[in-house]
Amino acid sequence: MEISIKAKNLNRVLKSVEDRTQAIKDKTQEMVRQTTELGEREASANFSRADYDGTNDVRVTSRVYKKTGTVTAKGMSTLFIEFGTGIIFPNDHPEATGLNVEHGSWSEGPEGKGHWDDINGWYFKHGQHSYGNPANRCMYNAKKEVERNAQKIARRVFK
Repeated sequence: MEISIKAKNLNRVLKSVEDRTQAIKDKTQEMVRQTTELGEREASANFSRADYDGTNDVRVTSRVYKKTGTVTAKGMSTLFIEFGTGIIFPNDHPEATGLNVEHGSWSEGPEGKGHWDDINGWYFKHGQHSYGNPANRCMYNAKKEVERNAQKIARRVFK
């Protein structure tokens, strides 16, 4: 048995492989872009409707760099809104313990304790009375929404 291999045929095969490799890279980049945009939209919407007595100063942004997308929430109230505050509401954010941000883990009061566990609540500097707020899970829920939609986005991008 004899097989004839010609350089011209190999060059065509190599070109085809290179084209497909580039197409996969481009589609991967597009998937990162779309999932990052979804995460930013969801997080931004979640923060905008969060239950919080203080001043909600959270700004959500995103960035895509090569094969990585990041969604960032910034503002003085970000962690209070995400993880909740006070003794009235449950400390029920799924990631609070692992990130060491349980209720009462931060305060401007003496020794970092403040009034988070005061059943009478506290007053913000602007005069608003509060008993705290629930964990709104804005970023957590945005992450879960991206996870729920990732396969659908991948099917659309890689079709």
